[in-house]
Amino acid sequence: MHAKREEKLEYIHWLKGLGIVLVVFGHFYASLFVLPGFETARNAVYIFHMPLFMAISGFLYARAPRLPVGALLKKKFGRLLVPYISISGVILAAKLTAGLLHFGLRRPVNVQDGLAFLFYPHQGFACFLWYLYTLFVIFGVMGLLDLFRTPLWMCVAVAVGARFLPLPPYFCLDLAGQNLIYFVLGMVFARLAGTVAARNFRTNGGLVVGAWMVFGALAWLVQTPGAKIQVVFWSASIAGIIASWLTALRLGQGGGGVLAWLGRASSAIYLLHTLVMGVVRYIWEEHLGVDSSWARILFLTSSVGLGLVLPVWFQQYVLDRIPHASRLFLGLDPAPRPSAPQQNP
Repeated sequence: MHAKREEKLEYIHWLKGLGIVLVVFGHFYASLFVLPGFETARNAVYIFHMPLFMAISGFLYARAPRLPVGALLKKKFGRLLVPYISISGVILAAKLTAGLLHFGLRRPVNVQDGLAFLFYPHQGFACFLWYLYTLFVIFGVMGLLDLFRTPLWMCVAVAVGARFLPLPPYFCLDLAGQNLIYFVLGMVFARLAGTVAARNFRTNGGLVVGAWMVFGALAWLVQTPGAKIQVVFWSASIAGIIASWLTALRLGQGGGGVLAWLGRASSAIYLLHTLVMGVVRYIWEEHLGVDSSWARILFLTSSVGLGLVLPVWFQQYVLDRIPHASRLFLGLDPAPRPSAPQQNP
């Protein structure tokens, strides 16, 4: 029974892989040029790529055994905040080193970053780590809701209400309020998993195409000059999540392929990819040059490609062999070494 249940969740690795590719693509940065159409593509990705990971977290939370609030927070402190602290230190050292080399940074370190690190990381020097801090806060909220045996429908109501509350930025409360709805959406998906409707989704390619068309239309509305309707942005985010989920149900059931391989190491990629991409940018902009169109395309592909692959190899060949380092930088016990990627037939 347990093995069959786990097999049905193999597509989650594929879904994580899709999400982490979008994250790395969205974090590409070049200080000397702008690729035509890149900002439009990045803005579309930003609509739903982190909400997708919030939904995945909610899905897995709903399927896991419930823990008391204290035990849940202790577990998530090690899983989320320990890597947040350690990776922040590594990024701080890297940025200070880049400053000594007079290399232009997108977000230099300043005197306010100490407070930002403690209270609002989304405004600090390692702003992409907001996800870890915010997710920890959301787990605390869900632990309290579970303590009072809150039904799912009421969790949805709380999440919708929090989405429109003017919460302060301290302790990422504003981001927790904005993203709780996506976490709860994942819990709804967990409730629906295995139903007749879900089984039909796995084989209905037309539904997948239609879902992406809906997302495309909403993303176009979001990016229309002057469009600031939050409900449209919220709807586009949910549409992107649903389209991605249906695509994974359609293509990722076997748990194989490059995306599933990347998805199994998504934590390492998320935490380490900006360091890799910073080094790649330094090499291209300071030494190789990006004057030609071909050089710019190679810069993009090498930055994204190495940002995806090198963290996986670093996890496999370094962190998985040093348990304390794995817990410190990934918040994970070393995993069995994953097999090389295989394409689905």
